[in-house]
Amino acid sequence: MQNYLYRYRRSLIASNYPEVQQYLTEICAKTWNSSLKEDELFFLHSDFQNDEVSLLFSSKALLLNCPKQYNLQPMFIHLDSTFKLVDLGLPLMIVSTKTLNHNFRHLAFFLTWSESLEAVKLLFKKLCSFYADNLQIQFRPLFIMTDNVDVLITGCQKSFDHQYIHLGCQFHLPKE
Repeated sequence: MQNYLYRYRRSLIASNYPEVQQYLTEICAKTWNSSLKEDELFFLHSDFQNDEVSLLFSSKALLLNCPKQYNLQPMFIHLDSTFKLVDLGLPLMIVSTKTLNHNFRHLAFFLTWSESLEAVKLLFKKLCSFYADNLQIQFRPLFIMTDNVDVLITGCQKSFDHQYIHLGCQFHLPKE
């Protein structure tokens, strides 16, 4: 199944990529600046290497959810990945925070070629750099929640050099 998906994604992207490459490049040129509206999408990172795509995007309003929550409680983030939201079968990783009322608030979305250790590390490297460079905030979560997936757990461990508490997603616990 994994091999089939790999070949499927490669052929589908390769056949469509030349048509959308210029369009994607133009869209991804929209990066952080002070004139952006609160809900306007912008890209923290974009890379198109042949048929391997990696896009990290968010908005001011979404990225400011984390500092708002951090003022009220210890920094908590949730990392989830799904293949179901993208027609090409590419994984979409979603970083969220949680309010005091236990509601999730998205921070950023990372569309990537594969759900891999390198992808998770790249996601957090770019996100941490953005917070430090543009918002003067150290992105150092005290709690990180993921599915019980080795790649996500190990990726978080390799991405952060401080101690944090790793939690398993309560939604997935009954299924395991």
